[in-house]
Amino acid sequence: MRHTALLALIFLLVGCSTVQTGSSGACAIELAQPIAAAQADWRERLGCPTGPPEQVSLAWTPFENGSGLHHDDTLYILLNEGTLIQVDTPEPTEIEADVPAPFTAPTGVFAGWWVQTTENQDQLGWALTEVVVYEGLRQPFLDTGTVVYELGNDDLAALHTFSGAWGQLPVTSVPGDYHAGEAGGTAGITIAVGGVVAVAAISALVLVGLLLTRSQREEDEEEDDTLF
Repeated sequence: MRHTALLALIFLLVGCSTVQTGSSGACAIELAQPIAAAQADWRERLGCPTGPPEQVSLAWTPFENGSGLHHDDTLYILLNEGTLIQVDTPEPTEIEADVPAPFTAPTGVFAGWWVQTTENQDQLGWALTEVVVYEGLRQPFLDTGTVVYELGNDDLAALHTFSGAWGQLPVTSVPGDYHAGEAGGTAGITIAVGGVVAVAAISALVLVGLLLTRSQREEDEEEDDTLF
């Protein structure tokens, strides 16, 4: 009876490790077709989507040295050199200044961030156009810390929120601790989780082995007692 219970525990541990390590099958959540078209190797670079594609209300302004994207309570600053800055939505403001042609002054929440420091102004420069308000695509890939947004110029941008970087699709890598370099996708997480589960399973099997040995000894002692 003891052996049966212990063997059942072994099968349970092996089954749990199999379930947690997962497989390389199809993603559970549908990928937006525009993302698939722009990033042929999306599975390797972005991983599986962690939320469905959706059309959301966005505001976007292009600047001399990048652009600004506003969604809900977050303002994203996308610098041309690849840096991503994300802040809580600032208070909207208006700028009264002499703007050199052919540029324009930022407005609304973009102006609210722009006027906070001279560093902000130097980083972005002047706005190139008025604010573009539109309904655009959004889909998260949070295993790699990435959210893909459709910008106001129809480009698709991968915002790597874990690492403070961004890139226009197609991207060649996803920087940050949650990405296994060129292997891409959720490989890094899968390997890490798989390693932890494997260690736990091995430890549990060793413990089961010790329990089996102890159980056998107790049975042998009981048999010896019956002989006398």
